Amino acid sequence: MQVIDNFLNAEQYAALEPMLMSDHLDWYWNEGICYDDDGLFQMTHTVFDSSKDLKSPLFFHCKSLLNKLGGSARRIKANLTTKCHSHVHTGFHTDFTEDEFIGKTAVYYVNTNNGYTEFKSGVRVNSIANRMVIFDSKYEHAGVTSTDTNRRAVSYTHLRAHETVLDLVCRLLLE
Repeated sequence: MQVIDNFLNAEQYAALEPMLMSDHLDWYWNEGICYDDDGLFQMTHTVFDSSKDLKSPLFFHCKSLLNKLGGSARRIKANLTTKCHSHVHTGFHTDFTEDEFIGKTAVYYVNTNNGYTEFKSGVRVNSIANRMVIFDSKYEHAGVTSTDTNRRAVSYTHLRAHETVLDLVCRLLLE
């Protein structure tokens, strides 16, 4: 696992952040976060999905993330949760089964808030704007909602293992 602060340079971040936090971005209701009808909800925006031949207009703005990651994406999806009175743990999960996908997951934190990503190993990565955490897609993880901002926005990028240099990155446990 690798945590990288100030992932994008200031100019790239200044261009991307307003696009993801804008009230002009189309967000779609998801009845369930980890599983359908799990009692939770979130808003999502699929930026790119190679299996569905789908690419949103936001894809162009996310190229800075993809270029810096140095890989080929299978899917890029933005998730948005709203402020809660207390932290809500969304449940440990993987985004794909091992049969569906083997590669890396990169979570990009768009805004700073007191939410976080927790890994089943006990590692916790706080939501800090312009931070990226990269990990094997098989690692179980959970999002935890924020209580101090109206929204928590993250972008998930799933990188194909055979097409990325990230497999050469040392596994670091930070936090």
